[in-house]
Amino acid sequence: MDAATQPYPSQIDCGWLVSDEVGHLAMLITAGEGPIPALALEGSRLPLDDLGGLVDALEICSEVEFVVDVPNPASFIDLARRGVFMFDWTDVHRTEAGQRGIYELVAKPRTPRGVVDLPPVLTQAISGLEVSGRFSDLGAIDPSRYWRDLRA
Repeated sequence: MDAATQPYPSQIDCGWLVSDEVGHLAMLITAGEGPIPALALEGSRLPLDDLGGLVDALEICSEVEFVVDVPNPASFIDLARRGVFMFDWTDVHRTEAGQRGIYELVAKPRTPRGVVDLPPVLTQAISGLEVSGRFSDLGAIDPSRYWRDLRA
């Protein structure tokens, strides 16, 4: 591991931020084992365990549509109410044979928050972590499609 790289947060349920082609914001929750791009773990970026609190501090701006049932949905709802699309590494709840290797859309805001509406510290956390398409049209995100250097 490079000295300037944060360690992978193994067995820690945390999230990382990405934006889509129209500048909407999503948080991908790792469930302690989902892959994270090495770029998101660079030492110059905000530690992942700080991101949830900063997103949670954003003003509530939206109602939420729940897409997939998950255990303990309260935290997903809380963050989605702040205009953030919420994806979860649901493989943690599947047998090895049933794993899909994707972050699934769990909750979506009716009024998405744009990257332009974020404080600079969160804008920096997203830099270089963009996906093609719109979160509102994506049911899942396969990180291997967008980033080659993944950590898990």
